[in-house]
Formats: sequence, structure tokens, C-alpha cells
Amino acid sequence: SGAAAVVVCQPVDTLLTRHQAGRSLIVGSLSSKELISQQGFFKLWRGSSAMIGAVPLQNALLMAGYGAGKRWSEDQNNDVTNSNTTITNSY
Repeated sequence: SGAAAVVVCQPVDTLLTRHQAGRSLIVGSLSSKELISQQGFFKLWRGSSAMIGAVPLQNALLMAGYGAGKRWSEDQNNDVTNSNTTITNSY
């Protein structure tokens, strides 16, 4: 699920964000050791609650968009099928 992906990937995202922001001078595993020793192990998941909270909303929008697209596609397919039947019957 999306929440599991956030829990697994958040530590890597935290390290990459700190590296890009210039807060980490050492690249790789040493920067994670540095972060854990200075701020604690659970700081790797800092900000993950907002991401986990957004997952249900994101999935709801995805499913609503999928449903709307599917209905639109079926309507377009029915319009084409009906117009082909009309053309075929007129000959």
C-alpha cells in the first residue's frame, strides 16, 4: 500500500533531501550514521505523517479519475458503435 511505501522510503528521502539542501557534508551511509547519532533514529521518518495522511486522499482521487475515465471511454465507444450501426443499416 501507499503507507507502507512511505514507511520504507521516507528514511532515504530524508537523507537525500538533507544532502541536496547542503546540510550533510558526507555522502552515503556515513551521513545516515551522522544523522542518527546527532538527532536520533526516528528523525529519519520526520515528515512521514503528512505523507501517510495524504495517501488515502491520493488513492481516492486516483480511483475517481479512473472511474470517470472509464465511463467516458465507454460512452465514446457506444457513440462510435451506434454511428457505425446507423451507417451500415442505411446501405
